[in-house]
Amino acid sequence: MTLPVLHSSLPDEVFYCYVRMRYFYGGTLPKGEPAVMKAAVYGVRSRGGKALGFNLLLANGASWAGPAIPISALCHRGPDSTLDPAAVPEMPLRNLQAWDCFGENFSVESFKGLPDLVWVRLPRSGEIAQGRYQWTIDWWGNGYSDTPWQHKQGHFIALDNGNYCLVPNNYCCFHDPSFTDPFIVKKNAVPKFTENRFDYSVEDSWVVEGDGQFFYDDRD
Repeated sequence: MTLPVLHSSLPDEVFYCYVRMRYFYGGTLPKGEPAVMKAAVYGVRSRGGKALGFNLLLANGASWAGPAIPISALCHRGPDSTLDPAAVPEMPLRNLQAWDCFGENFSVESFKGLPDLVWVRLPRSGEIAQGRYQWTIDWWGNGYSDTPWQHKQGHFIALDNGNYCLVPNNYCCFHDPSFTDPFIVKKNAVPKFTENRFDYSVEDSWVVEGDGQFFYDDRD
């Protein structure tokens, strides 16, 4: 398996959404152009110190690549497909992605064990929003991601308000009705966890005894 560098496909190959068309015109939508267009997002682009970019195919047949399409350009019809994507209020990028990407080496995975339902503390706003978990991006091979107390994943979440966000674990509270008792719905119940300062390993001072045997003894 070769881990992605710079670009990656997505766990389900594509996801369908809408894209705000002003991003294709330098930020200002020309008169007469539609506000949004249906799109199939088929990949992501990660560069250190930049927002995550999305590679997509538009309904008119045009393909567009990463850096020009941040997460704030995307919207959807909501969990019940009742929202008008053209009327979904656009949120600032800084309130949708918590941190810039940590580098070009990364993996993308949809963790089947994580529940769909999640509450999110939106970055730099304090607002709590409900959404649906989609997939996770995790970086490696850089000074931040390889340092235990700096490591952060990015969970890609479809917010019920029609926007998307990308946030790490400490911005999330997941809910499985048969298992979890979510802290987010209780008063003053946010866990007081401390940051991880350890990089665990088991290869220390122990010794393998034996001279080429397949079944060997190990001891401290």
